[in-house]
Amino acid sequence: MQEISESFTVPQSADRVWTAFQDVPKVVTCMPGLTYLGEQGPDTHGGRVKMKLGPITANFEGKATFIKVDPDSRAAELEASGVDKKGGSQARAEVTYSIEEISASESLVVMSGAIKLTGALAHLGRSSIVKDVARHLTEQFAANLRQMLADTAEARDVEPDTGSSTPPRTEASQASAISGFALLKVIVRGWLRRLGLAS
Repeated sequence: MQEISESFTVPQSADRVWTAFQDVPKVVTCMPGLTYLGEQGPDTHGGRVKMKLGPITANFEGKATFIKVDPDSRAAELEASGVDKKGGSQARAEVTYSIEEISASESLVVMSGAIKLTGALAHLGRSSIVKDVARHLTEQFAANLRQMLADTAEARDVEPDTGSSTPPRTEASQASAISGFALLKVIVRGWLRRLGLAS
């Protein structure tokens, strides 16, 4: 399995970020290419991930189950699996995350895990591409999460409660594939960095 470790800061309190992470249908909208398919059992959520990279197209559909949730330490552990029925590939991941307090208005999100790919995409799982893609997606997720929390904080502080709310994102709005061009740039940059030609 390919080991992955990423972290990022959020200019919000640790308690607020932790609360956001517990709202699974909402927080998954921050992840590009991911469609939330609803609850599938106790602590289990269904989802679909679409990505296209040149001639490679994958549409993984599967589920993620929370194995452990510890509100006191703001940490959680989950297992996820998915199948690309058309391409025949399978993916399995074990992920842990924690929210650490830096200050009253800033927190650190630490994520780590292992990913295993089998089938047509198995060769990607044996390369550094998975780490490059994970880093890119984490950066996009972090940016979207920061914006979402900033928007909700501003709306809560400035606007009175009128009983209306922003319509939730629909499956159609979430289902666009992860940008193959963006991923290609990430992979090329990763190769150049490992060759010492980029920082």
